[in-house]
Amino acid sequence: MFKEVSIYNKLSKAKTTEKFFNLLINSIAHNLYTPLNALIQLNKSISEILSGVNDMAETNVHMIGICLQQLVFTTHNILEMSKIRQGKFKSTIKEINLKERLQNIYEFFRDDMLYRDIKFKVEMQSKLKKNTISLDEARLQIILYNLFSNSVKHTTEGSITLTCKIIDS
Repeated sequence: MFKEVSIYNKLSKAKTTEKFFNLLINSIAHNLYTPLNALIQLNKSISEILSGVNDMAETNVHMIGICLQQLVFTTHNILEMSKIRQGKFKSTIKEINLKERLQNIYEFFRDDMLYRDIKFKVEMQSKLKKNTISLDEARLQIILYNLFSNSVKHTTEGSITLTCKIIDS
């Protein structure tokens, strides 16, 4: 209740349409995160309970989990675009293992690719396979999610190949 009153006060004091829009978008996105994260945890718990008990229910719970993750990625994209519009974009560089990140995002889309009989292949320079790289992990997740989502959505048959190489060190 206090959160809604606080955002109402901020919205009513917004002097421009742009500021109003940014406050509204940020408020909606942040208010989505808490229930989405709770639902993801509940979904994981239900999935563990159903594991090996009922295949159909397990499949349905898995699909719910994928939908929830898609909502989280979409909400994150909305917040990122809002930050860019407001000039508050900040990059956080850290060391990551690219091969692990690609595996994680593949797992997210795996069932959809299997259902559509789409093969997936990664071509990666050997030094990228063995080492960590420094980059903005949050932005990479958004890019990979959007790349995979569009690739799977627009591929009706055949395969998807992702090529990873260092162009300029």
